[in-house]
Amino acid sequence: MRARWVGIAIAAVATIVCVITTLWFLLGPLASWITGSGIQAMDPKDQLAALHNTRGLLLQAVAGIAVAGGLLFTARNYRLARESQVTDRFSKANGHLESEDETVRAGGIRALDRILADSPRDHDRVLETVVGFLRHRTSASPDGSAPPRLPDDVSAAITTVRLRPRRRERERLDLAGARLPGANLTGAALAGGDLRDADLSKAQLTRTRLTGCDLTNARLTDTNLAQADLTGAALHGATLTGADLSGAKLVKANLRRAKLDRACLANADLSGADMRMASLVGARLHGARFDDADLTETDVRGADLSEVRGLTSAQLAVTLSDDRTRLPAGVDRPTDPNGTR
Repeated sequence: MRARWVGIAIAAVATIVCVITTLWFLLGPLASWITGSGIQAMDPKDQLAALHNTRGLLLQAVAGIAVAGGLLFTARNYRLARESQVTDRFSKANGHLESEDETVRAGGIRALDRILADSPRDHDRVLETVVGFLRHRTSASPDGSAPPRLPDDVSAAITTVRLRPRRRERERLDLAGARLPGANLTGAALAGGDLRDADLSKAQLTRTRLTGCDLTNARLTDTNLAQADLTGAALHGATLTGADLSGAKLVKANLRRAKLDRACLANADLSGADMRMASLVGARLHGARFDDADLTETDVRGADLSEVRGLTSAQLAVTLSDDRTRLPAGVDRPTDPNGTR
């Protein structure tokens, strides 16, 4: 203990000596050098005034530097304290996700959502945690059935994904195999996400951005996808029975072998979409509506369109079709012998 106090005393004395030496140098030699030799021609009173002004300016500069240093030190301490606080909040929230109590888990998700809003630099790791939790909690049950309702913690996680800050939407969300029937993902940014084998039946996906998403074999029965952006999406083998795709953007989407019974594609943009041989291997288009849909260069070679509704000869004329394409009654086959444009 005594040695410690001796060390503190020595440090204090050294600090005082350093301060006194610095002040002497500033107010003595440095002030005289800055004032210059020209003051020798002045009378003593003017010399003293000039030297006094120089010393005042030096003291102001030192004070400014000290204030700036203090502000930087305070800002650094604030940043470190905030980072420590965020880390502590993140750890506690993660701990809540392991709870057996659904309400506690939901509280943990909402705490992570708050961190997502407060700390942009932690966006990636927080979102990864939320999506991982969502995927784990909604994975398929042994019998493949979906839960009768979405638990509160799962609903909270879905809300976090749906409302995540728009400035950070590059992350490719991995929700493959997730069971999310009835989920509200209206307007969510899921571009490029992995949703293979996911169950989104009866979900709300209005105006959702699903560009480039992998929805292979996804279940989208009675799902609301009105005005959704599915440009370049992979919907190979997806079940879209009764889905509302009115006004949706399906440019260059892969709809091969997709099940579109009773689906509404009115006013949808299907230009360049691939619907080849859509009637094979269980794929269906029975009762699907194509009123005013844009089918420019939509590939329907081999597709069974015999029971679709709202399809006109003008729409068919701009598609890529062939002799195997089955047409509804009253719709003429294109005059081009190859059936292509």
